[in-house]
Amino acid sequence: FGVPSLSVDADVRRKYRFPNTIPDDPPNHRSFERGTISYAGSGPKSRVADLFISYSDNPGLGKSPWEVPLGYVSEGMDVVESFHSYGDISAFNSKGPNQNKMRNRGEEYVEEEFPLMDRIIKCEVGQSVGGASKSSLGQGKGGIS
Repeated sequence: FGVPSLSVDADVRRKYRFPNTIPDDPPNHRSFERGTISYAGSGPKSRVADLFISYSDNPGLGKSPWEVPLGYVSEGMDVVESFHSYGDISAFNSKGPNQNKMRNRGEEYVEEEFPLMDRIIKCEVGQSVGGASKSSLGQGKGGIS
């Protein structure tokens, strides 16, 4: 999730278009276990705004600077697993969505090829304050609300 061309917010679409990338993070040597949240990347300095949630343990990930966990689903993984998707992206799944087509054609491509795909309409991440997350959506127990 997080492909900028699918955002309903025009400012978000403009801000996160290539070649604007998010700098790689220093390795934190955390494992990619079920529920890990990370930017999707394909090489050094390749991260834009695409994120993924790992549906299972992935010990092969986390060894490169563009593969750094930024959070974990602490509760509600059953909700994540109920999202209707078409599996991994086309690079790893021939029936999955093609990220370049999503970026170039946006919503039109998704509606035509993947009409049942669930979408996140809006997501806000709050700042961690004394171990608790604080955002305009309310307070959670840390990380992502």
